[in-house]
Amino acid sequence: MEENWILLNTYQNPNEASLVQAMLEENGIKVVAINKRDSAYGLFGLVELYCHLDQAHQAVDLLEKEDHE
Repeated sequence: MEENWILLNTYQNPNEASLVQAMLEENGIKVVAINKRDSAYGLFGLVELYCHLDQAHQAVDLLEKEDHE
Protein backbone atom coordinates (compact mmCIF):
# COMPACT_ATOMS: atom_id res chain seq x y z
CA MET A 1 0.00 0.00 0.00
CA GLU A 2 1.33 3.41 -0.89
CA GLU A 3 2.02 6.07 1.71
CA ASN A 4 -0.70 8.40 2.99
CA TRP A 5 -3.53 5.85 2.79
CA ILE A 6 -5.56 5.19 5.90
CA LEU A 7 -7.69 2.25 6.97
CA LEU A 8 -11.32 3.36 7.15
CA ASN A 9 -12.97 0.16 8.30
CA THR A 10 -12.96 -3.62 8.06
CA TYR A 11 -15.90 -5.79 7.03
CA GLN A 12 -16.66 -9.45 7.55
CA ASN A 13 -19.26 -9.32 4.79
CA PRO A 14 -17.73 -8.54 1.35
CA ASN A 15 -21.12 -7.36 0.04
CA GLU A 16 -21.34 -4.75 2.79
CA ALA A 17 -17.80 -3.61 1.97
CA SER A 18 -18.77 -3.24 -1.70
CA LEU A 19 -21.82 -1.16 -0.83
CA VAL A 20 -19.80 1.15 1.40
CA GLN A 21 -17.08 1.44 -1.23
CA ALA A 22 -19.68 2.38 -3.87
CA MET A 23 -21.26 4.98 -1.57
CA LEU A 24 -17.89 6.60 -0.87
CA GLU A 25 -16.92 6.60 -4.55
CA GLU A 26 -20.27 8.20 -5.46
CA ASN A 27 -19.28 11.01 -3.11
CA GLY A 28 -15.93 11.52 -4.85
CA ILE A 29 -13.71 9.58 -2.46
CA LYS A 30 -11.12 7.22 -3.91
CA VAL A 31 -11.35 3.91 -2.06
CA VAL A 32 -9.21 0.79 -2.26
CA ALA A 33 -10.59 -2.51 -0.99
CA ILE A 34 -8.15 -5.19 0.11
CA ASN A 35 -9.72 -8.61 0.42
CA LYS A 36 -7.95 -10.63 3.11
CA ARG A 37 -10.52 -13.40 3.12
CA ASP A 38 -9.35 -16.99 2.81
CA SER A 39 -9.63 -17.96 -0.84
CA ALA A 40 -10.26 -21.66 -0.15
CA TYR A 41 -13.26 -21.31 2.13
CA GLY A 42 -14.25 -17.64 1.95
CA LEU A 43 -15.48 -17.72 5.53
CA PHE A 44 -12.43 -16.38 7.32
CA GLY A 45 -10.81 -12.98 7.10
CA LEU A 46 -11.88 -9.44 6.44
CA VAL A 47 -12.20 -6.91 3.66
CA GLU A 48 -10.37 -3.67 4.45
CA LEU A 49 -11.31 -0.30 2.96
CA TYR A 50 -8.66 2.39 2.61
CA CYS A 51 -8.79 5.98 1.40
CA HIS A 52 -6.17 8.67 0.86
CA LEU A 53 -5.32 10.67 3.97
CA ASP A 54 -6.47 13.89 2.25
CA GLN A 55 -10.03 12.51 2.02
CA ALA A 56 -10.15 10.67 5.35
CA HIS A 57 -12.13 13.32 7.24
CA GLN A 58 -14.81 13.47 4.55
CA ALA A 59 -14.96 9.66 4.36
CA VAL A 60 -15.35 9.27 8.12
CA ASP A 61 -18.12 11.88 8.14
CA LEU A 62 -19.98 9.95 5.43
CA LEU A 63 -19.54 6.65 7.25
CA GLU A 64 -20.86 8.15 10.48
CA LYS A 65 -23.81 9.65 8.63
CA GLU A 66 -24.63 6.21 7.14
CA ASP A 67 -24.43 4.59 10.59
CA HIS A 68 -26.99 7.01 12.00
CA GLU A 69 -29.52 6.47 9.20
